[in-house]
Amino acid sequence: IPSMSEAQEVPHPLHAQKLQYLKDNISKFPPSAFRAIAIGDSLRDIPRDKFTEIKPIANFGESGALHYHCKDQLVDTYSIIPVGVVQFVYIGTCIGNPLMAYQDYEYSLGKTLEVYESARALYPLARIIGLALPPTESVWANLHRPLFEAALWAWCVKDGNAVMESFQKLGTGFLGLFPKMCFSADTVHASPEGVARLNTADRNAQT
Repeated sequence: IPSMSEAQEVPHPLHAQKLQYLKDNISKFPPSAFRAIAIGDSLRDIPRDKFTEIKPIANFGESGALHYHCKDQLVDTYSIIPVGVVQFVYIGTCIGNPLMAYQDYEYSLGKTLEVYESARALYPLARIIGLALPPTESVWANLHRPLFEAALWAWCVKDGNAVMESFQKLGTGFLGLFPKMCFSADTVHASPEGVARLNTADRNAQT
């Protein structure tokens, strides 16, 4: 399996456009709109209008994002949004697309945990809520799921103000491994019923 290097990292094609949109429109929203922010890939981006705990303007997810794109979302929006209002940082499945693309696991894990460390450095008082891998038919992702979820859980325990949402528990069917179609739109992304379950998990994770 080829290993990605930092020299191969390129900006997400929509990142600059989304940053500009945020700058142009942030004055239209009260600071409370940024009580909860989200970063991540399509699991956070596609249903952005259906999330109950995260306002669309505060959802910085980008479909197709890799781990380092998630870090860009976090770092580049920090100086734009109001200071001192963020109570919850939702971190999407930063390792999901790399594993779906059969990238090296150890490298991808390290870059993903960098995102969590950056979130804690930027938002020292916020609760960090990390989303584990979704139910999927990807063999490479399922092979590394237990390792990743153990590593993410360990990070949350060590942090002391972080929790992990098990997407696996939210939408699996056969053997508790593969996606159950009433919760999955396409074997990766959540259906409307799956989003409703994620909303409940998002709300419960705040307490």
